[in-house]
Amino acid sequence: MPQATACEQCDYFEFDEEYGEEVCQIELDMDDAERRAAFSRWECPYFRPRDDYRLARRQ
Repeated sequence: MPQATACEQCDYFEFDEEYGEEVCQIELDMDDAERRAAFSRWECPYFRPRDDYRLARRQ
């Protein structure tokens, strides 16, 4: 199971054409943003593992 600190494995981590890089699509509030900056092992409360086969299972 992926850890909640691995943004690259999160479903909300997507490519943003404006910035030209992958970014988190969740709008963190000020407290969460400060915690993320202060702690190297911060666990995101919004983490959802990326599942490339989710749609295929529904069909």
